[in-house]
Amino acid sequence: MQGCDYSGIQDQFAFFVQSGQSVYLKVDTVDAATAADTRLRVRLPDGTELHEADDEVACTFPPPKYSCPEYSFTADTAGLYTVEVYVGLSESCASQSLVNYQLTVTVDDQPSDLILIKDQ
Repeated sequence: MQGCDYSGIQDQFAFFVQSGQSVYLKVDTVDAATAADTRLRVRLPDGTELHEADDEVACTFPPPKYSCPEYSFTADTAGLYTVEVYVGLSESCASQSLVNYQLTVTVDDQPSDLILIKDQ
């Protein structure tokens, strides 16, 4: 992700889920130089926001402030869900020009295939 300014900049991914499947999502930092306070937002297949996660777990490489997002749920509806990854506040970033992170999405404890929708 380029930039560390909460101005709507976000990466978006999609993944498919069947009704009744368990879903786990987490964003983690990958190095100290680009560590940032990331957040994630999950949207249902119809685009409605399901949940926004922020600061639930410690990051591997702690950002200057706050921590990393994590969320899990059981899908009520089958379809293509969306996850948006974005930065909280710019003062919570080690670098103002670059944010590197790892997004983990599992469905029924198996890594999910992610479809890149938007890469900022």
